Amino acid sequence: VVAELLRIKYRIAWPLFGKTILDINNWEAKFGIEKILGVESGEVMKPNESPLTHMPFIYLKNWCKKNAPDGPAIIINLLPLIWEENDNNYKIDKLSFKLLQDFGNYKKVQDALSIRIFSFFSWGSREPYYRRRINVLNDLNKSLKDISLKNCIDSIIINLDKEALKAKIEHEEFEANIK
Repeated sequence: VVAELLRIKYRIAWPLFGKTILDINNWEAKFGIEKILGVESGEVMKPNESPLTHMPFIYLKNWCKKNAPDGPAIIINLLPLIWEENDNNYKIDKLSFKLLQDFGNYKKVQDALSIRIFSFFSWGSREPYYRRRINVLNDLNKSLKDISLKNCIDSIIINLDKEALKAKIEHEEFEANIK
């Protein structure tokens, strides 16, 4: 329903949604709107697109410009960032990519990227999840021009690599029944 509303009536619906997600004083409404617009983080299959993908990008981009840096940072927090295209083939979400290209120079957007990258559901060892993210971020970094965003992603990759190594050791100790 929300996706269809944003596709057909975005000029009416989005100003209300957008105003609400920016309003830090009305956290109940903000949380509710973010819940219906967002996609859970983690290894997300492609059909779970955010309702935001149904709104014309230019409209969302203009809203982000008008409300930067908070607006694009909030939107990044609502998107999955990484999709599972198919088995062992992970890609950056297209809307996330566009927003990072246009607004990735903002520190708040970079912080939102880091939060989304490190926040995910997992089963078993977290190492493969970290490694997938490293691969996607390496590919993303090749297509970016903004130096501050590239540096942010390099830093995230370093931290992901540390977490992957730690997760691997923890999993090996668990498998060997070492505490």
